Amino acid sequence: MHSQAVLVLKRWMDVLSVKGFAGQFGNFALNMQIFANFNSVNDLINTSFTDRLMKPFLSYFNEPFTKIINRGWDLIGLSVNYISQLPFAIFISHLVRSLVPECIICAGGTEITDDVKYMSDRNLLWKLFSACDAIVVGEGESSLISILDSLHLMQPLPKQCPGVLVKDDPIIFDDFKLSLHMTFENLSALPEPRYDVWNWNQYWSPEPIILYSPTRGCYWNKCTFCDYGLNADSPTSPSRQKPIQSLINELKDITKIGRTLYLAVDAISPSFLRKFAQTVIENGLSIHWSAELRLERLFQTGLAEELRKAGCVYFIWI
Repeated sequence: MHSQAVLVLKRWMDVLSVKGFAGQFGNFALNMQIFANFNSVNDLINTSFTDRLMKPFLSYFNEPFTKIINRGWDLIGLSVNYISQLPFAIFISHLVRSLVPECIICAGGTEITDDVKYMSDRNLLWKLFSACDAIVVGEGESSLISILDSLHLMQPLPKQCPGVLVKDDPIIFDDFKLSLHMTFENLSALPEPRYDVWNWNQYWSPEPIILYSPTRGCYWNKCTFCDYGLNADSPTSPSRQKPIQSLINELKDITKIGRTLYLAVDAISPSFLRKFAQTVIENGLSIHWSAELRLERLFQTGLAEELRKAGCVYFIWI
């Protein structure tokens, strides 16, 4: 049944792609490198390319999307985590600008942070994001609050505010200042995430699959090939973990919505995994969960069995 459903979806996506670039949805991934270079600013701002790429989605953009945007928002944020999402974000930012000209548009995410870090000419940054008013680099909770505070007080967007870049901000040309500018949140100080703001009935899975991040960054942080966006000059962002009491409170609230979790984390240390498993068992939490883990020798000393007892159903080794 699963393989048949996947085949039907692939065929439907192939049919849909004919409206844009035939075959652009190759195997559930955007397959566009033969038509454009996503590392080229000129290609990404080429409206003839982005307009054609978006044609399969125009019925959505022209009707449901437009109705949502026309509600008169003061701030609209775009999350861009992968390079394949860049042309979509650029198209959407210009569409939003045309629908609500006075709205503040902000872009953030791992891909946006990488763009800021690695642009050979940062003068092109606002050419690429010409419809945006602000860009968030690093993690975004505190940056979002700063932007919302400015809107509430009817003040200009903050310049030199940690994590926020606005147009004409000279900090982007100083690598050292830019690295200090990136925000890494204190997980002990952050409030509990809200999981009750979505309509979980819109998901097609038999029950909700909830993304949960009890840690951030990578405890290993040595792989020179890794550059997972939200970092300055090290492989990835610094490793942090939530206090155990926060973990307990959040897991209890999550189980009111669903019992299947995916730990959306770069890499979780074996010591924290053991704490996580003990917390789940001691509090009688009935959950099933999975995660991406780095293969460590500790898994040969009983750790895997502890995780199984705590509801772990599978690992993806990285």
